Amino acid sequence: MDLKKHIPIIVLILLSIALIIRLIGITSESYWLDEAVSIKQAQENYSTAIEMVKSDIHLPLYTVLLHFWVKLFGITELSSRSLSLMFGVLSLFMVYLLARKLFCEKIALISLALTAVSPIMTYYSQEARLYSLFVLLVLVSFYFFIEYIEKKDNKNLLFYLFFSLLLIYTHLFSFLVIIAQNMYVLYFYRFKIKKLLKWFLCQLALFMLFTPWIPTLIKQVNRTLSVMWIPKPNPGIVIKTFVEFFGNTLNLLIFIFVLVVIIQRKKFEAKSKENIILLGIWILVPFAIVIAYSSMFSSVYNTRYLLFTLPAILMLFSVFIDKIAEKNKTFSYILIAILIISSLNSVFTQLERMDKDDWRDVSIYVKENVKENETIFIDPFYHQQPFTYYYDIDCFKESDIPTCNFNRHEILSLDWEATCCSDNSKLTSNSGKNALSDYLDKNVWLISDRSWMYTTMPNESLFKYINNRKKLTASYKIGDIEIYKFE
Repeated sequence: MDLKKHIPIIVLILLSIALIIRLIGITSESYWLDEAVSIKQAQENYSTAIEMVKSDIHLPLYTVLLHFWVKLFGITELSSRSLSLMFGVLSLFMVYLLARKLFCEKIALISLALTAVSPIMTYYSQEARLYSLFVLLVLVSFYFFIEYIEKKDNKNLLFYLFFSLLLIYTHLFSFLVIIAQNMYVLYFYRFKIKKLLKWFLCQLALFMLFTPWIPTLIKQVNRTLSVMWIPKPNPGIVIKTFVEFFGNTLNLLIFIFVLVVIIQRKKFEAKSKENIILLGIWILVPFAIVIAYSSMFSSVYNTRYLLFTLPAILMLFSVFIDKIAEKNKTFSYILIAILIISSLNSVFTQLERMDKDDWRDVSIYVKENVKENETIFIDPFYHQQPFTYYYDIDCFKESDIPTCNFNRHEILSLDWEATCCSDNSKLTSNSGKNALSDYLDKNVWLISDRSWMYTTMPNESLFKYINNRKKLTASYKIGDIEIYKFE
């Protein structure tokens, strides 16, 4: 049987399997905070959505795309997450195309298979966030980067410029990709001045096209509040990242074993060596910069921010497995089978684990237990967004969620500028009664979700304040979300 004739069918089968895997359980978990924020921004009119992004830490492209997507398909979990699903499946196809361009058909198929069953790639294809788009644009940028390096033509340079522009309007870490690409160019073309000049003119154009966002970016970067919760990287955290990348410890150990075997051989063709170096730069440069910066300043090290390096890791893994196949095909096939089965097991375990905050069940509990004349506090204030999506969708669609929540349900939070906690701490109420002490003369419910993560006063909390003044009569926990009743 001529395998080459059946390659399109194999690719289609692998993509179909990946699509099915990503569809399973796509609506099983409720929106968590970041997804609710994305949906809230996207459902607003275009100018309001952009202004909301400017007050956030992220860049605007995903919100713009999601804005038009939800206008067409609505804000249900399935409709909004389907955009990420589409980007995720397209990313798989780009992994195949890029691995085929860099190496060969066989390595491309192995890369596609490993990425198709990747638990973390599946996870972010099921989330209404920007990360699957980010990965896709990194892959497309690298694809046209390689096309230009090989052909030196203006068409591919323009394609590279266009998709890299989309990339840098997606996530701040995209600049790590641009840095890695420039390091590769500088290394391999350091003696070719004309080629370097043309390349750097392209980079200058890329920078100039980003300048409209730079004043906003400076303000975003200065908002240290948004990264207070991120711990500084250490060896344990970095190892945990790679366990998450590979789906489980077994797959990581197999990767390390294969890497050790390959290092001992050290025999690759010149072209393969160049492309392995490219993948190495794609992986190592972002990790090195992020770890160094996070160790010296505020930490920005987060596994999902570095997800764009995973396709390069899996392509490199596939190259090493193919190298082993030169000596022992049966052993390499066994390795691939173990990796796929192990990854699928992690995917389905992940679906059962339900690790997103379950605001759907929280809203059900509140509706069943809170009486009409009782006050609800939600702490911190930003969790009003995911809670309100399930508790009162009409309030969620209002431009001012806290005001709607207060007027309709007497739901309150500490104002985002308020200091916790005293009798006069300012609330999100729009009435004359806007201090904590104004609402302690009746039964109070507190819904708290990791309020300690963003506080600058760890010894103070809304729970402690209310508990010192009223009697705790009931408590209930749904995941990390704690629900208390005080009388």
